[in-house]
Amino acid sequence: MPETSSIEYYNVGSGVEYSVAEMIDLWAAVLGQPVKAKSVPARCRKGDRKNQLSNTAKLQRDCRWKPKRNLETALREVWMETITQRSDQLVAKG
Repeated sequence: MPETSSIEYYNVGSGVEYSVAEMIDLWAAVLGQPVKAKSVPARCRKGDRKNQLSNTAKLQRDCRWKPKRNLETALREVWMETITQRSDQLVAKG
């Protein structure tokens, strides 16, 4: 008899579908500079998707969670936090 787990897994996202090209464009907007991306057919896997969509229905049902930010805003916040942490690390190293 297989063991049962008490661990729950949830998708976190906006529930809005984005193509990989759109996600690259969003990162470029956040960074304020172009982002070059190259598709290498030999590295593409059979199951790779051209669009990304997070189904958050379970998270919304179980936790009454709803996204408060769109993807671009969330990327900006992550990027600003990354810059802040790196800056703090450089200052600490002196």
